Amino acid sequence: MKKLATILLAASPMLHAAAQEKPRQEVSLLAGLIYDTTYELEASFHYLLHPCIGIGGGLGYYKQWEGYAPSGELNSGKWTSWNVADDDRKIGKLYLSPSVLLRTPRLFSIGKCGVHVSFQPELMAQLPYTLIGVEYHDSRTNASKTSLRSTNDGKWLFWNTRTMLTVSHKNRFYSIGYRFSNLDVYSSYRPLRIEHATLGDSYPSKKYTYGLFVQVGGRF
Repeated sequence: MKKLATILLAASPMLHAAAQEKPRQEVSLLAGLIYDTTYELEASFHYLLHPCIGIGGGLGYYKQWEGYAPSGELNSGKWTSWNVADDDRKIGKLYLSPSVLLRTPRLFSIGKCGVHVSFQPELMAQLPYTLIGVEYHDSRTNASKTSLRSTNDGKWLFWNTRTMLTVSHKNRFYSIGYRFSNLDVYSSYRPLRIEHATLGDSYPSKKYTYGLFVQVGGRF
């Protein structure tokens, strides 16, 4: 009996520490806007090595709600003009985003909620393969046809940073943030050639992109 009591007394600090151990897993959902024509959705998971440091990643999707409509005139052959098919004008891509999560300790409190600043550098890896439809038209006969074009040559890897103001309560948190990236939404379409034109010439070019987002999540 004395041995059992001794073991329990010796183990009590470890049991107390285990009871006080903070959650190590963190999951979240994010929705945001990337500059003026694209939205993004992302689900992510991070394992917390420390309350202020986590590693993990996310699965995301971005898509334009307003797309450009590249087109051109043809002066020889059966067809007089071409354009990218309506269904393919709005570019959308799935991506994977391995990341590191850095979060400050509580800076101050609002009632029972703690306020933190979070910073998340990440990579965005998307599938390079792209397949689109191109419509050909003959203005003289009103005839038309659709032809498929594909490429694997688009840029597929980008970097992204997210800076967030995070409010936490118990094991829940809510963030609003700003993203800054070298993501080129048009990268997968730029190498495509249609007749003698390259689609890259039809799309705007920006060295960097930015956006705003909101995020909700929990720890367990």
